[in-house]
This record gives sequence, C-alpha cells and structure tokens, in this order.
Amino acid sequence: VQIDRVWRAAGKMVLPSDYYAVVHDTALTGRAWYHDAPVRSEPALLGCSGHGILGSGEGDEQQQVHLHFGGTHGHEHYDTLNLNWWGHGREVLSETRYREIPGSDSTREWHRATAGHVTVVIDEHDQSGRFGGNEIDLTEDDEIRGMLSWRYRDMGQGNTRNHGNPLLFDGLWPEVQAMEAEGENSYDPRPDLYRRTVVAVDLGGGDGYLVDIFRVRGGETHDFMLHGCRDEPQVLTLSEPVASASGTVHSFVTLTGRASPGGGWHATFESPDGVRTTSRFLSPASPEVLVGRAPAMRRDADSELLAVRNEGGESTFVVVHELTGGPSRITSAELVGGLDEEVVALRVRLGDREDVIVSALDEATVSLPEGLTFVGRLAYLRREGGLATAARVFDGRRLVDGSVLSIEGLSPLEG
Repeated sequence: VQIDRVWRAAGKMVLPSDYYAVVHDTALTGRAWYHDAPVRSEPALLGCSGHGILGSGEGDEQQQVHLHFGGTHGHEHYDTLNLNWWGHGREVLSETRYREIPGSDSTREWHRATAGHVTVVIDEHDQSGRFGGNEIDLTEDDEIRGMLSWRYRDMGQGNTRNHGNPLLFDGLWPEVQAMEAEGENSYDPRPDLYRRTVVAVDLGGGDGYLVDIFRVRGGETHDFMLHGCRDEPQVLTLSEPVASASGTVHSFVTLTGRASPGGGWHATFESPDGVRTTSRFLSPASPEVLVGRAPAMRRDADSELLAVRNEGGESTFVVVHELTGGPSRITSAELVGGLDEEVVALRVRLGDREDVIVSALDEATVSLPEGLTFVGRLAYLRREGGLATAARVFDGRRLVDGSVLSIEGLSPLEG
C-alpha cells in the first residue's frame, strides 16, 4: 500500500515530455519509463515533499506550473520557492539538469545553486544545505522502529529543518489556479519573510500568464533570478537600454550588461520557433537589472539570464509572466492603489477584458477604485465590457464589485 502511494505521487511529477520534473537528485536524464506522460495536466499538492503543481489543458495545450518549497534531506538543490513552468511543448522557465553534461564547462555546484533557479537570492548566498545550518539534535522520538541508527540515517537526512511550508493551494477551477508557500527556514541567518504567491491564468491555445508576487524581508541585497528555456538557444531583449558591464556575480554568472529601468519595464526570452515568455516587472519601481551569461546546463553552451536587484533589506517583487506562441495577449499590466508589502493589487488588461488580482500577507480589507471591495488574502476578478463575468476567492470572506457582484461568507479549507 505504501509503495503504491509513493508510486502515485511520483507519477504526478511527470511532465508532458515524459520526463520527471528535476527536483532533489532527479536528473534531466530521468525519463519516466514506468509512468505514462500526461495527456491532460491537472493540479497536485505533494505537501510532505514540498512541491505544488498547477496544471491545465490537454494535449499540446498543456501547462504546468511547479512551485518547490522542500528542504534539503539528501541530494538536493538549494531551490526553495523555485518556479518551473511548462508550456508550448517545453519548460519555458527551466529547471537545471542537476548533473552536468560530461565534458561541459558546467558544474554540479552551478546546477544546484540558488542563483541558477527562478527564485530570490539573499546577499548573493546560496540557501542552506543539509550541513549548512538549522540543524537539530534528533531524540528517541525521531527513531524508526526496526531501523538501526547508522551514520546517514540522521546525519544530513532529516535533521535539517530548512523546509518551507504551503500556505495556500487551490486548483479547483482550471482557468485560474493559485498557490502560495513560505521558505524562511531555507536561509541561515533566517529572514523575517520569504514568501511566494503564484496565480496561473490559462488563456487557451497553450497561452497563459502568471502573477508572481515574491515578498522578502531580511539581509540587504535581493536578486530575483530569471531565465528562459535552457533546452534551446534563446534571444533575450529588454524594454530598457542596457549599458555594457563586466565582472562576475553569483560565482558562475559573467556580467554583460546593466540597466536601471523605471516602472513598468519588461524582459522577453524568445525561442527559435517564436514561443516567448515576457516578464513585466511592476515592482520594485527602480531596480538595478544585471544581465549575464552562465552555462545553460542542459546544453554545452552559455545562455543569458537576469538578476533583478533590489537593495535595502525589504523587497516586494511583483511580476506578470506571459507565455505565448503568437502575438501578446496582454495589453497592459499595472499596480492598482499603490504598493506595500502588506497588500498588492494589480490589473491585467487583455483587450476588452481586465483581470484584477488582490494579494495580502494577512487578512485585510481592501477597497479599490471602481467599487471593488475585498476582505481576505487572495482573490481574482474578471471584468468584460466593464461588467464582472467571473471571480474566484481563494482565501477570503467578502468580495463585492459595485452592484454587480457580491460574494460573502466564505472561508478556506484548512488542514
């Protein structure tokens, strides 16, 4: 029975390519020989493994968004709150390979480095490994009956409390799904806040967008790391001028440029067949953007990446990532009602349609222009032609949109 349970869980980690998602010591060579590739992607929460998956679409239109928040209890990546996105037949926000290609310039250290993942790096340091802090002394209560207490039963295998925790997961509506996790324990010294909120919106035809809110409080320098698909050469373009630069950051990244954009800038990674991911950064308002090259990991070549840097010890990164195989579906994306760490509200326009997403650290009462009031932590509202046509309250008690829409008395499931 337990083996069947483990087997079913492993099956949920299979990508539409018939390979397992690369987490812990799974390598890119880990073909899912004994599991069928999904013909329909669906959400899954592997809470004890520290992994959440938002999934939608069938066949060639499948999308999967993976948010990893597991700890390091064996072979591992330093990748808490890493984001991995599958769509249009590839990982458009790629994972690593874990083990380097023999003879390449890459190394296993780079494959598992925090900066090699789509997450936030604090003070240019990797997150803690299984021997790097947050260790506890195991007691008799931790022993497993019938198992000898040999060296590696506990040393680096379960005595490190650096795992994250899921805070919210909702995949009930295929069109719009959400998850949130915290990972303060992943760093030593421990930050006061290290939390990521992801809302996935499926636009059909394999296209979609992610609302990505990453809150950090602790350390001094925060680098939001971003790259595209590592399986193929890609062209990176920024909406702002880039000045040439040199040097090395994050040990493995060779700088090629710097930019100091104002608000509302974006970066695009484009594949040879025209599939693009465009990331619109709505905050921080005036970051420093470091452009660099590093081993692509999945090819014996280099690829470009970004480090969006914010100084000062407190950061709220708000990004809208769009995936499309053709013209952009998003007309504009903007913050609504200002920005603070406690409450983030944004509007995404798609022609005559507008989507409003509200995210709060804790339950809050939020009043926005045009008569929108929300009491809770996370909600989505869609308007078409100025009228509310769809809504989802992921965690909240009240959502009112003028005289058109009123949802009250809700409460999330907990457990």
